Amino acid sequence: MDEESILLTGRDLIQIEPLFKELHNTFTYEFWLKPLATIKMEKESVIGVRGINGQRYLIGPGHGESEENAGIGISVGINGVSVYEHSSNYLPALLVYPINLTEWTHIAIVYRNKTPFLYINGRFKKKGLTSTKENVYASGLIGGLEPYGYYVGYINEIKIWNYGRSEIEINKEMNKTLKGNERRLFRYWKFNELTNFNELFPKYYKSNKRDLKVLFIKSGIGAPYPALETSIVNELNQCVSGLMVVSPKEDIINISKRYKPDIALYFTSGTNLEPQKIKQLKRMGIRTALWLTDDPYYIDITKFIVSHFDIIFTQEKNCISLYKSYGCNKVHFLPLAADSHVFQPKVVNDKYKSDILFIGNAFWNRVNLFDSIADYLSKKDTKIIGHSWERMDNYSLFKNKVNNIWTSPAETASFYNGAKVVINIHRQHDDSTINLNKDKINADSINPRTFEISACGAFQLTDIRKDLSDFYTPEVDIATYQSPTELIQKIEYYLNHEDERRKIATNGLNKTKELHTFTNRINELLEKVWE
Repeated sequence: MDEESILLTGRDLIQIEPLFKELHNTFTYEFWLKPLATIKMEKESVIGVRGINGQRYLIGPGHGESEENAGIGISVGINGVSVYEHSSNYLPALLVYPINLTEWTHIAIVYRNKTPFLYINGRFKKKGLTSTKENVYASGLIGGLEPYGYYVGYINEIKIWNYGRSEIEINKEMNKTLKGNERRLFRYWKFNELTNFNELFPKYYKSNKRDLKVLFIKSGIGAPYPALETSIVNELNQCVSGLMVVSPKEDIINISKRYKPDIALYFTSGTNLEPQKIKQLKRMGIRTALWLTDDPYYIDITKFIVSHFDIIFTQEKNCISLYKSYGCNKVHFLPLAADSHVFQPKVVNDKYKSDILFIGNAFWNRVNLFDSIADYLSKKDTKIIGHSWERMDNYSLFKNKVNNIWTSPAETASFYNGAKVVINIHRQHDDSTINLNKDKINADSINPRTFEISACGAFQLTDIRKDLSDFYTPEVDIATYQSPTELIQKIEYYLNHEDERRKIATNGLNKTKELHTFTNRINELLEKVWE
């Protein structure tokens, strides 16, 4: 039935009417649905405002507009169904029914004389409390309501009737496709994967924030991970309604029991992962995701971990088929990106200026390249920043040009902005420095430095990886080289052709701002999690 439905991702609102004033006290909602997130199960009551958080409102709780009247809201999750009423200082649950709803299910909520009744798959399950309000109105808010919560999951159809249907009627007709003109049918929508909400509903809105609670588990590793984690956390805060950040050493299980996240997102190269904890999170109904950010260099560890997660994200395309062969069916390519709040064009002082710049550690392919053009670089205004460059044979020529230090993202951005030509050299898949890749999986996808350099509006001259053209157009957005000789030739050419250099740098900046920021990546990640 998935193909005959539409996926609501936790930020969709279709406003037919805040309230259907024609329908009060006695009416019926029917749905075919498959929820993908949990809801908070409250105690039944006719007082209080318990429904303000932790809910997934398929029918948003329309406000009754006065203390005497209320609108209803229907919250549905994989762990149950709740019916709320909404008025001034009033949002209690009048019906709460815990049940496992992980498969396609038919739900009917029938109001009779201000009392809600629940039917599941055509069978009566529970009678709720009778409302104390003068009138209880049906709500015309489909998908949720800010800030109370949005439904996450699939929906196939919605039927609204202007009377209280019987169990016999519901059971007999729940699988029937209606014509739309049936007697006493008030509204009817049938959805499929091609449904265009913007065309079907004039008042269709998408919330800026998904109604999701995310538990983000940091790597517990040193630089450069803390900076990347800060960028991701900042973006998640803009995209989801709830976020808790923890380290892998904290009591993740007890924290999850209290916080009740929808997603536990691990971010790491593959270390500090405990399969038993991941299994416990899944048993609690929490979707588990792992974003692997140093593939393929830790494959010897990660290939034995991936099967424990619901979904895997990797920044190396060549790892997708391998991870699937090790038992994870949902594996997606998701590269890192540029933090546009850090990596952006800016004016810098002379400390950061150079003609030629490289920032990165001295992996052997980088050492061999720079050794081969050492005589040329030593005579230029060159800066090399990173660790272990003393392993170069020609290090004596570079002593005054090399800073064996790690620079913060902000300082790195300043150096990029001050350089006329920034060289980018990718690490080889078989480099012997900290390499756990016995399978010799090729590294074809580009590094995050590619995005960061371009995000600064700096001119970039990079070696060629197979996937480069999937992100940038070579010689239009970014310049490339394939040999030491060509690298020297292009450095010389672009140092002497400033207009062309600036044009390519500007193209790269615009492409990055449009497609390759953490805003792009986090939104893509959240969409994939609920596919």
